[in-house]
Amino acid sequence: MNFVGREQELNRFAELEKEAGAKILVVYGRRRVGKTTLIKKAFDKRRLLTFEGLEGKSKREQLDHFASELAENFKDPKLAKFKFDNWKEAFRALFDLVSQGIFTIHLEEIQWMAGYREDLVSELKYVWDNFFIKNPRIILILCGSSPSFLIDSVMRSKALHNRSQYEFPITELSFHDAVKLMGRGRSLNEQLDGYLAVGGIPEYCSKLSGFSSVFLGIAKNSFSQGGYFAHEAERVFVSSLAHKPEYRRVLGYLAKNGPSTAQEIFEGIGYRTGGAASEILADLRRCEFIYSYSPLEFGKESRGAKWIVRDCYLHLYYKLIQPKYAAIERGDFNNNITSAISQTGYRQWLGLAFERFCLFNHQSIARILGFSGVQYQFGPFYRRKVGDKTQIDLVFKRADRVLTVCEIKYQLTPPGREVKRPFERNLITLQSEYPKNGIQKVLISPNGAEKNLIKESYFDSIIELDELLAQI
Repeated sequence: MNFVGREQELNRFAELEKEAGAKILVVYGRRRVGKTTLIKKAFDKRRLLTFEGLEGKSKREQLDHFASELAENFKDPKLAKFKFDNWKEAFRALFDLVSQGIFTIHLEEIQWMAGYREDLVSELKYVWDNFFIKNPRIILILCGSSPSFLIDSVMRSKALHNRSQYEFPITELSFHDAVKLMGRGRSLNEQLDGYLAVGGIPEYCSKLSGFSSVFLGIAKNSFSQGGYFAHEAERVFVSSLAHKPEYRRVLGYLAKNGPSTAQEIFEGIGYRTGGAASEILADLRRCEFIYSYSPLEFGKESRGAKWIVRDCYLHLYYKLIQPKYAAIERGDFNNNITSAISQTGYRQWLGLAFERFCLFNHQSIARILGFSGVQYQFGPFYRRKVGDKTQIDLVFKRADRVLTVCEIKYQLTPPGREVKRPFERNLITLQSEYPKNGIQKVLISPNGAEKNLIKESYFDSIIELDELLAQI
């Protein structure tokens, strides 16, 4: 897989490398976001020693594996025979081999190595303070796919507090970097289809290359027996959040029900609200699996933050793959992989994904429309009363007393006059709530609009795909 992007992260690593003294870097991000590849790229001119934690193994097994990797890193089979009783002994033995010279020590998936306990961190603190720090050319990287563990048990731990730590959250690639991994010859629309499906996760983007269409790449990886995307969700959860079914239930609820408050989520899954529930949302947010926004205050219905699924792949999994998981496991679609989902169903799902994409990129939309310097609230608006089923894709409630109302259409053909009637019905609700506010009507449509709709100048602005992506 080709290395793309990450200029900002590489520059920051390079600047830190120039600083005097031994350093601890804390690197975290969801599975397959490219942490290991980035570390190898950033420190390719240094001696890089990698030690990886094993999923679900005991402390004894982790220590024995550390010894075997010690032997592999230093090409000395005798080191594999070491029987360490604790991490203090293991790290002390490592220091004897790196006391002089330029080394980068990379502890990968440290949450597994530590068994999600802080014992390892406490014992590492002793060896760091008394030994590692004596070599000013050592960089120690504590890396993992569990942001909660890296933040709470490492960054905020008393053991390593104020010990030359530098925090590196690694997020997904930008759209413009991600599409470079999807293969050549893709149209702008197809590139966005792929990004809506898997986001900026390098490994996932590369899975779409080699196929004649993005749709076929998604289908083969999602609906074939043993398909990569069909089984990836479980790996994502285990690496980031261990075996905790309540996390899956929260994501499943949000994928099915859309924007929901914390109370709605936990009542929906039958989980008691309180501190533990709040921590679940915090953990999922740290992993960038979910996203919250302040709801628009139209009437008394809108209370508390709304949550939605942020991770593109998990949205794909819960909406399209999980409902057919049993059939996928039986191999029902192997002989006709695209029969698992119709083009109509695929386009409908892409429409939902594009609405989420616009929500996440609200600042880009504000810049295009020229009000980015004005404070605003934003989000979709739903009204579910008898006789009133108002649904607006995206509204900006601006401090300059203007409501920017966005109709979002993600379809192959440009929309025409048919969008006006339902849009007008929705405007009636907004204008009745805020009769003194101005209304700015906006159509966000990748392929523009039909000429008859443009001629009428019904929408104040029409944002097309190339204009939107240029701002992201």
